[in-house]
Amino acid sequence: MAEGLRTGAHELYFTRLLEGELHPAFQGLDANRMTVAYFAITALDVLGALERCRTRDAIVEWILAQQVLPRCARCAGGFRGGSSSGAPFCAGGAFPTHAFDGPHLASTYTALASLLALGDDLARVRRDAVLRGVRALQQPDGSFCAFAGGESDMRFVFCAAAVGTMLGDGDGDGDGGGGGGGGGGDGAWACLDRPSAIAYIPEGGIGLGPGQEAHGGSTFCALAALHLLGALGTLDRPDLAARWCAERQLRGFQGRANKDEDTCYSYWLGASLALLGHAELVAVRECAQFTCRCQSEHGGLCKHEGAQADPLHSCLALCGLSLLGQPGLQPIEPALGITRRAWARARLRCAHLQRAAPAPARARAYAAEGAGGRSWAASLLGLGAPALALACVLLAAPAWFSRGGGVAPLAADW
Repeated sequence: MAEGLRTGAHELYFTRLLEGELHPAFQGLDANRMTVAYFAITALDVLGALERCRTRDAIVEWILAQQVLPRCARCAGGFRGGSSSGAPFCAGGAFPTHAFDGPHLASTYTALASLLALGDDLARVRRDAVLRGVRALQQPDGSFCAFAGGESDMRFVFCAAAVGTMLGDGDGDGDGGGGGGGGGGDGAWACLDRPSAIAYIPEGGIGLGPGQEAHGGSTFCALAALHLLGALGTLDRPDLAARWCAERQLRGFQGRANKDEDTCYSYWLGASLALLGHAELVAVRECAQFTCRCQSEHGGLCKHEGAQADPLHSCLALCGLSLLGQPGLQPIEPALGITRRAWARARLRCAHLQRAAPAPARARAYAAEGAGGRSWAASLLGLGAPALALACVLLAAPAWFSRGGGVAPLAADW
C-alpha cells in the first residue's frame, strides 16, 4: 500500500470547505453547494475526522433548509442544490418560490447521503414527498430526469435508486446497500418502476444512454443502480463489464479508452469491480501510488499530477484509496458513496422511516398519480427547476460555497 498520505492536510482542506473562506476562483457554480458539501462531508467521514467538525449541527440545519416542501399531498418534494434560488432560509425547508425553485434529483441524493454521514436520523425529511417526486421523474424508457423537463440518463437512474434505498423504499432482500435493510429488493418500490429501470441498463461498459460511448462514471451508475435494486444477477454477461473496467487501469484508472488516468476513476471503476465481485483485478499498489502522487502539499488531491486540487477529485480519490484498503481510512460502501458506518446507522433507522401502508400499496398509489407526474411548477408553467446535475460536477469544474459578490463560508448562511 502507498505511503505518505497527508491525512492532516486533507482534513484541513475539507474543513476549510465547510468552515472557512474559499478561493474566489471557484465562486461561479453557487447552485451546486449541496454536492460540494457532500464531497467535503464524505471525505471527512472517510478520514475519520467528521466528529471534529465544529459546525456539524449547523450543516445539518442548512441541508434541511434546502428541502423543497410540497404544497399539497400530491406534490413532489426533494432538495435544492443550494440557497441561491431565492428561497428563504427556513428550518426544515421552504415551499417553492418560483418556477425555477424546485427539487433536483442529484441534490436530493447528495443531501440524504450527507445527512446520514452527519448522523442525522432523516426524521425531518418529507419521505413520502421525496419518493413521490422521484417517481414523477421516471421516463417511459426507464431512465430518470434530473428535474421536471430536464435531461435524462444513467446518472439519475443511480440517484433514484440511491434515494429510494436511503429512505428505506423497496421491500425485498436483494443486494442493495451492502445487504438489505431497506431497498435492494425485487419487491415493490414506491419511487420507481423497477422493471423498466433495470431494462434501461445494458451489458458491458456502459454509456450515459443508448448508443453513447462507454464511460467509467456511467458504468458505475448503472452497476450501482442494479446492485441497489437487487438486480446485478440480471446481467447475462457480467464478465464483459468486469473486463471493460479492468482494462481501464494503467497505473490509475482512465475513464474511457485512450484517455489519461484520473484519480476519480479509482472510485468509479474500483467500486464497479467491487460490486461485480472482482476487486482482485485491481493492481492495488500501482493505483494507490498514482493517487498519492496527485496530492497537493496544501491538502486535497487533483485529477492527475500537476493539476489543481478540487473537492470532487479530492473526495473520490480518498474513497478510491478506502476501497483499496488504505490504512487509517474508514471503509466505504461502494454502491452508495458513503462510509459503511454511515450506512449501518441508516439501516437501523430504515424501519422507522417506513410508512404504515405496505410498500405495494404505496407503489400503486404513486404510480397512479404520477407515472410521468409533474412538479407544481411544471404543472403551472410547463417549466422545470434548472440545476446542475451531479455528473456536471463529475466531469467539469468544481463548485464551491460562495455568494456572487465574493467569498463566504457556508456558516454565513446560518
